[in-house]
Amino acid sequence: MLEFLNQIDTNIFLFLNQFHTPLFDEIMHFISKSYILLSLIFSFVITISIYYYKKKSWLIILAILINFGLTDAISSRAFKPTFKRLRPCKEEVLKPVVHTYGKCYGGKYGFVSSHAANTMGLAVLLTFLFSHKLWWISIFFPFSVLVSYSRIYLGKHYPFDLIGGWILAFICSFTVIFLLKKIYHGLWKKHFPY
Repeated sequence: MLEFLNQIDTNIFLFLNQFHTPLFDEIMHFISKSYILLSLIFSFVITISIYYYKKKSWLIILAILINFGLTDAISSRAFKPTFKRLRPCKEEVLKPVVHTYGKCYGGKYGFVSSHAANTMGLAVLLTFLFSHKLWWISIFFPFSVLVSYSRIYLGKHYPFDLIGGWILAFICSFTVIFLLKKIYHGLWKKHFPY
């Protein structure tokens, strides 16, 4: 069964990885690797947290940082060394057919994708915290999907690596939300009356 699922995952990966152009190589590399983009997102998140939650914003920012820390640490330090699933660009059999951009950077193993877990975790948490005021905040979901797809495009992850990262993100995010509600219930009475 595992062999069958792995074959499906590989076939989907090879199909999605084949669509590339020099322009999209640059765009996907920027989306996937850009620390500038990540810094802008975090600056935006901190700004809207302070604007909407005023003195209570420290708790919101702390929750976002804890959530990011959880998704990143669990994906990178627990799952990858445990499952030891090679990235597609590290697989000797696939190397001739995998499209990559530049070197196959990143660690040796790919399950689960930290990019998928981190961006989806941010999307879930931000939507929960701000959707009552900022309906468009759910744009972070398609952003997470785009970042995740960039990992397939660049040959760094299989589709199941991304799905695993998304599942991890939901588990971590809902855990943080549950704890946040327990710690500061008054915040939810004011902003989330339902």
